[in-house]
Amino acid sequence: MQADRQKIYWAALALLVTACTTGPHQPAPVDDRTAEEPGSPAVTAPTTAVPPSHAGAVAALLRQAEGHYERGESEQAIAAAERALRIDRRESSLYLILARSYLHLEQPGQAEAFARQGLRYSRDPSVTDALQKAMARALAASSP
Repeated sequence: MQADRQKIYWAALALLVTACTTGPHQPAPVDDRTAEEPGSPAVTAPTTAVPPSHAGAVAALLRQAEGHYERGESEQAIAAAERALRIDRRESSLYLILARSYLHLEQPGQAEAFARQGLRYSRDPSVTDALQKAMARALAASSP
């Protein structure tokens, strides 16, 4: 039992260290539990606004990610978008860049996951439409 706990501890520590790198990786899992599920408290998105100083950083990283994507530099676009998501997880345009970049890298599973997350936060009809198209392309690319 003690050995199992140690293995879990070291595995968790390794995952934490790995998650702190700047390379592309899996999107963070989203907790979809609702109050209707027995024993599960309702989970809601945070309602606090991003501080203005952080909003400027997100906007700058978004422009940087867009520029990388437009130049076909998908890995750099992913890195910039993921840095911005660490500041503001609710910016749907970042998820769109991630979905498109992963499509460009021929990773439709990743593209679909990011498009799906972006749709949860999108309030802009044009971003929503683009996310839906990216998800459809990802699903089509992953079909046999």
